[in-house]
Amino acid sequence: MTHLFNHAGELLAPYSDEVVSYGLDYIINEAGGCVHGLYHSSLSQEQQIAWVRSHYPLFRHVFAKRCAPVLGHTATMVEHSRLNTLCYMWWDIIPVSGYPEITRLPTLWFEEALDTMHQILSIPHVACQESAIHGLGHWYYRHQHRVSRILNAYVLSGRGLRAGLHTYALNARKGRIL
Repeated sequence: MTHLFNHAGELLAPYSDEVVSYGLDYIINEAGGCVHGLYHSSLSQEQQIAWVRSHYPLFRHVFAKRCAPVLGHTATMVEHSRLNTLCYMWWDIIPVSGYPEITRLPTLWFEEALDTMHQILSIPHVACQESAIHGLGHWYYRHQHRVSRILNAYVLSGRGLRAGLHTYALNARKGRIL
């Protein structure tokens, strides 16, 4: 998975958005079970961390290139593709919450995930930024201080001034997301 996510731009280029969305959904969805391999003790902490970090290139080279520039929490089904939905709901679908005590992942994993969502906020695409905001909003209750700091910096940067995204980030920094 790490190799795929790190090189997704090239590896997934021959496939349609629909095929890409189904494939990525299968990989990360709890029903598919591929992500559960992260919990195996046979994987080193470095391998687990590398997988988390590989999300940034996936967002940068796949979602930012293929998703429509619409907001998932306000879009109609006509505006929203399956790939946009997957991007928006990424941090919901992936069976890893912000709670280290209910997974068997090291605490450092969660720090890296927060760093990765923070990095994704820098991608100049509203669907990617919204996904990171959405994920951070879900992680607020377990990582309040860090999530608030990340989202405050985002709001102050002015990158979220697009109608709806700014307000969404303000709400997410308190754990209020759709």
